Amino acid sequence: MRQDFKKLFEFLLGIPLTIVSFYFIFNFIYRNREEILPIFSNFNLVSYLLGFFFLTIFFFLRALVWKNILKHEGFEVETARSVYLLSSSEIKRYIPGSIPRSKGIFREVSSLLYQELKTLIFSKFPQRKWSK
Repeated sequence: MRQDFKKLFEFLLGIPLTIVSFYFIFNFIYRNREEILPIFSNFNLVSYLLGFFFLTIFFFLRALVWKNILKHEGFEVETARSVYLLSSSEIKRYIPGSIPRSKGIFREVSSLLYQELKTLIFSKFPQRKWSK
């Protein structure tokens, strides 16, 4: 029941935020069309295709590195699954409906970082003996 409510909440939150985001993007483009349209007259297809090609290679190599990191930690993941997981996480980072999901991940990561920093900082300084 709680999981269904959470999914419904994320859906209902994500759709309006996405619509509002698109409204502001298209409104900005429409208001500044005199400045933006001349930029597209100088469009270079070769540069665009090279950029897309290298971006694809970057994502693939990053997925391979992630796969190797997981392999060293004892997890075996297929290459296609690794590419899918990293690509979907990158896309979900920019979708407004995934904000509640990322807050939970952020809370866990920040808690781990806090513990690590606390350990690192306090291990560098000797323990102080308090006397009366």
